[in-house]
Amino acid sequence: MFPVNAVKRVLEDNGLSDADLVHKAVVQKLAALFGADAVLYITINRWDARWILLSTTITVDLTYVLKMEKQGQSYGLIPVMYNTRLKGLHQETFSRI
Repeated sequence: MFPVNAVKRVLEDNGLSDADLVHKAVVQKLAALFGADAVLYITINRWDARWILLSTTITVDLTYVLKMEKQGQSYGLIPVMYNTRLKGLHQETFSRI
């Protein structure tokens, strides 16, 4: 786990300033930048927030792929939708749909 700003800086310094460039990059290059054995690619298809007075429902529809650095294999393309409800300033539920 790395801080977002540090990851952004490393990617930009290596010519990967755009999400599309990162997704098209060779997995071995990305893994080498962070000393990783695998790279998890996440595509957010939809992000919705609905507010009702002090309650909020956030729905995130995403697809993810795990690519292994050594074998060049891909696992995933699993569509996932998460739904969470926030009431006031605390989270009430978090569930996979």
